[in-house]
Amino acid sequence: MSNEVEVALETTAAQRLRLVATLVRTTRDLDLAQDVVADAYEAAVRQWPQDGVPANPTGWLTAVARRRAIDAVRRRETLQRKLPLLLVEETDEPESYPDDRLELIVTCCHPALAREAQVPLALRVLGGLDVDDIAAVLLLKPATVAARVTRAKAKLGASGVRYRVPDPQELPDRLQGVLDVVAAIHTVGHTAPTGPERPDIADLAWQLCGALLELCPQDHEVAGLAAVVLLARARAAGSRGPDGELLLLRDADRGRWATAPLRDGLHLASRALAGPLGPYALQAGIAGLHTSAASWEETDWPRVVQFYELLADRSPGPVVELNLVVARSMLPGTGGADLATLDRRLAALADDPALRGYPYLPAARADLAERRGDASAAQAHLTRALTLAGNDGQRDALRRRRDTLLGSDTDDRPTV
Repeated sequence: MSNEVEVALETTAAQRLRLVATLVRTTRDLDLAQDVVADAYEAAVRQWPQDGVPANPTGWLTAVARRRAIDAVRRRETLQRKLPLLLVEETDEPESYPDDRLELIVTCCHPALAREAQVPLALRVLGGLDVDDIAAVLLLKPATVAARVTRAKAKLGASGVRYRVPDPQELPDRLQGVLDVVAAIHTVGHTAPTGPERPDIADLAWQLCGALLELCPQDHEVAGLAAVVLLARARAAGSRGPDGELLLLRDADRGRWATAPLRDGLHLASRALAGPLGPYALQAGIAGLHTSAASWEETDWPRVVQFYELLADRSPGPVVELNLVVARSMLPGTGGADLATLDRRLAALADDPALRGYPYLPAARADLAERRGDASAAQAHLTRALTLAGNDGQRDALRRRRDTLLGSDTDDRPTV
């Protein structure tokens, strides 16, 4: 395959989700939309090397996908009912969403589905997220994710629910699911739980937050999630060392954090905290405290603990509990006996199925062991964390921690 074709396919890949959204809007059939878009890309791989890249690659893919959809509709003998929708560029539904990718996520978060099914279904539909990525973000087994997606599609099909684009007035009833989906997209893009990093997915998360801010400018949870995403973007440059290695938050070069995203992210966090303290507002508060502190040591740990306690009350979960324990370990005056007590709590969390494959749990235990002076236990926990790390950046950071521990007594604490 020529470089020109590879570049064209890579460029149009960013439009794949929009193309799926367009076909869902016209066919009212999610599986059909995904299938015909995949067929269009397969046709491009076969034809473009021979015929050359078309002047408008996205338009070519759209035309091919539409033709495949029409053929599929004919085969289903529903031509009279659905074909008119496919023969026009615009539907009779108003263009009410600022981003058609957000429109597709809102459509997938149908109230007929349980929340546990909405999020993996929407993530799978995005096309750029495979089952392993989704499973890593949701702390589930890949087989569980695949089963939930299959059941969700079957339920929608059996109930006769069509993939109608919901009116914006319906968004509040679906907003929590939409926020959870966008937060998961941010996690994949920002921390890459498996495989290589995905800057395109990180960009998608911020673009979706921008669209949500436009639709829901007064919603405190929307502002909170947008703050979390924007503050992560602000920290991105300072989270890499001179050789591109991933740095823990404690070791980040705060002087390299981007000024404008930092300012805007803190402003959004303040907006979020001015209203009811939902889960994303609280996460924004925690991110703001970490990002605004002059150094790791100067972080306002008592307030971080306060936010995590509220988060544990409003949105309990094993990861929140883990972070709460780590934050409590950072409180001034925490001594050896306190650290031992906190480590017992972490040991109990290790029995939670959701955390059995979570590398930050043994990394946190390694920190507590090191601070208690038990280097052997710290090394063992870091070795365990290395076996669980899902990408090279995580592994390199954990390996450096272990090498430092083996070579000196340097304090190297994990991020909260």
